[in-house]
Amino acid sequence: MGKTIGIVQHKGGTGKTSTTLNLGAALAELGKRVLLVDLDPQADLSAGLGVDVDTVRSRPNLYTILASEEGSIRGIITPTSWPNLSLVPGTLDMADLELYLSTQMGRERVLETALAEVADDYDYILLDCPPSLGLITVNALVAADYALVTAQAQPRSVRATERMLSAIETVRRKLKHPELKVVGVLITMIDTNNVSREAAMVIREAYNGQVFDASTTRRVRVPEDTLYHAPVLAFAPRSESAAEMRQLAGEVIKRVEGGQR
Repeated sequence: MGKTIGIVQHKGGTGKTSTTLNLGAALAELGKRVLLVDLDPQADLSAGLGVDVDTVRSRPNLYTILASEEGSIRGIITPTSWPNLSLVPGTLDMADLELYLSTQMGRERVLETALAEVADDYDYILLDCPPSLGLITVNALVAADYALVTAQAQPRSVRATERMLSAIETVRRKLKHPELKVVGVLITMIDTNNVSREAAMVIREAYNGQVFDASTTRRVRVPEDTLYHAPVLAFAPRSESAAEMRQLAGEVIKRVEGGQR
């Protein structure tokens, strides 16, 4: 059975979507079978891979499966142009899922149930989560074996990351999911200014061994994945951004498959 990783941070603008896409591509480049799941109502991951999110709304999709429990995840999986990398597209209707789930029994486990049918088909399932601590993110954490927390290199990130780690601990205890682990904290969007570099240092000191050696630097290359409808490894394979993602993929494999965490 493969491993499911939720890419999480309740604060927006921390690079969750780019991390999901490019980490997935880097894992796939290493021969891993990878499925990306777009849980963010903005559907930026899907748009970044060239999916017409308006067309997705007109047919069975992730929202209809999670809300009505009709259809299957396998039936909506979309191949990408990158070998070994597939996508469950998102839809703008996911914005309504929180309200729908709030009245349902077992509302924290609908994603876990839906993903169960494809758990053996992939080595890694990466969940791109919305920037919130709502029911979609809770569903992702319940469905996940690991959480990867993105922490932007800004002073406010220490508090945001602390809150996110606290939420992960709450899911462990209150939703009886003690197997959930933090695979690591990824420092993202490190800038050239002193404030950003000092913030990155503070995050490393605060979370010590949980922080990946890999980090991402604020460059134009990573946001371009939306323009090119492809991961940075596809359109700039020799760039520093691609190298950062390959380093991250290596660390994730070591921590997950090496049993360190």
